[in-house]
Amino acid sequence: MAVLADVQKRLQQAQELLHEAIDLSLQQFMSGQADKQTLAREWSGFVGDFFGYIKSKSKETKQNLLTWIHFPNS
Repeated sequence: MAVLADVQKRLQQAQELLHEAIDLSLQQFMSGQADKQTLAREWSGFVGDFFGYIKSKSKETKQNLLTWIHFPNS
């Protein structure tokens, strides 16, 4: 159970950091401190790396990790 608690804690921390990054990105865009293309490049790099890592680990472990993720229908 301690392992699951560690996973939950790390996912919560990651979620908080992502929320902060989204809020900061929007704040910088809305205030004119950053342009949409620059922010899009940063986010595209991050999301591409994230999904690339999932794909790599899926191949390595022969587990389709994307099947672990379910998106709500909202």
